[in-house]
Amino acid sequence: MQNQDITAGFQSADNSDSAYLIKFLEDVHNCETVRNVFKEQLAWLKIQRGDYVLDIGCGIGDQAYEMAKLAGYAGLVTGTDASHAMIDMAKKRHSASGLNLDFLVAPANAQPFDNLSFDHIRTERVLMYVKDTDPVFAEYLRLLKPGGNLLVYDVDWDALVISHSHTVLTRKIVGFISDKFPSGRIGCDLFRHFKRFGFNDIKVKACGYSHPLELVKRIIGGIIQTGVNENSFTANEINDWWAILERDDREGKFFASFQGFMVMGRKQKI
Repeated sequence: MQNQDITAGFQSADNSDSAYLIKFLEDVHNCETVRNVFKEQLAWLKIQRGDYVLDIGCGIGDQAYEMAKLAGYAGLVTGTDASHAMIDMAKKRHSASGLNLDFLVAPANAQPFDNLSFDHIRTERVLMYVKDTDPVFAEYLRLLKPGGNLLVYDVDWDALVISHSHTVLTRKIVGFISDKFPSGRIGCDLFRHFKRFGFNDIKVKACGYSHPLELVKRIIGGIIQTGVNENSFTANEINDWWAILERDDREGKFFASFQGFMVMGRKQKI
């Protein structure tokens, strides 16, 4: 299966190869470093029985399912996503769970819920696909109950780490990838947004994802190919660049890390 450009794919998943994107999310969620970051998110949120939780940009719903087990039958976890394909898959995977778990199609900046509906809101790897994040933060404030928690995890693509002997080209590739996302630097900007929107008790933690080469190719390979198509790189230099990483991988020297930041804040009590 040819690697897809996820910067375009996840912005319009219903008009992209949704089967590729769904399999991509399944494989990413199965990575140990991704699972560990999610466990830390749950430890920070401290979801209790009876809590109402909103997972914006829930994708295929696996993490909403895990949160629903914590909220119990007295609570409710709702997952929303802009993609009909993602929500259809989330329902298919989890509708028989018997948990208080619901899935709806909705964009991040226009959620179909009443004011002050949720004890916790969580968003992971979503804001990097949103050019104007202010309306999304306004929705967070509108939907959270006083004293409710907002937790956001997102990537700083400028901080993408790829160990490579060709440092000049690698820096150029990293910059190209970051600029292809609508908000490629959102990870490092999250604290500033939390402060600007008046959240209290803000916590920040740097959390990196380390992936094998095969998955790294699926994450950034399509974006780099876009760079070739747009004449930002030549096919030969990119082929040679990948060949060095493949050699490093065979020799057990390959390393890459996707640096992100987990930020949580509390809405001011009335």
